[in-house]
Amino acid sequence: MNDKKNIEEQDSRFHFEELTSKLKAILDSTPDYIVLIDLEFKIQTFNKVAYENCEKFHGKRLVEGNDFRKYVSKEVEEDFYENYYRALEGKNNRFEKEIEVFTSENIWLEFIFYPVFDEEKNLKGSTLLIKNITASKKHIAKIETQNKRLKEIAWTQSHVVRNPLANLMGLVNLLLMEKNNLEPDHLEGFYLNILEEAHKLDLIIRKITNSTEEDEYFN
Repeated sequence: MNDKKNIEEQDSRFHFEELTSKLKAILDSTPDYIVLIDLEFKIQTFNKVAYENCEKFHGKRLVEGNDFRKYVSKEVEEDFYENYYRALEGKNNRFEKEIEVFTSENIWLEFIFYPVFDEEKNLKGSTLLIKNITASKKHIAKIETQNKRLKEIAWTQSHVVRNPLANLMGLVNLLLMEKNNLEPDHLEGFYLNILEEAHKLDLIIRKITNSTEEDEYFN
């Protein structure tokens, strides 16, 4: 009977270790930084990315049981505590921050906090997930720049282009109305004015075309 019980316990332990191993493999495969912090700021567990990035960017090693507060940089300290305590109220929350790393390169990070409960739904702490959103931020900035440039072009087309175009239309209409009453000198003056306004319009169009072709945001 004892042998059977021992076998069942060993089998249960094996399945638990197997499940834990699979779960760890999943956590280690994500590109995001994940760490579990208990109610007293003690580190309960973390994934491979969290360990590697903490050592790379902070020069500190994550150790289970350590107080996580010593890993919190001054740049995010205020936001970290605010969102951590909100997680302890059972709320999912997040914030974004631009961080300057030791390579002098700025990166954007998104900090996401999830409250953690046990099987009896007792609050045990918070999971902190950190995502590198630099590429996303750059893409958004690129789109915003594109929109700004498009608005500038639209304004140019509706205002700057309109002036020489209106002058051209006025000159042509006047010429059509008075062509039989004008002396050759006056006709030549009309033609020169028309040519001048056409030249202005051509320069504006060339400027718009060159601006969009040379602007990296439209490539």
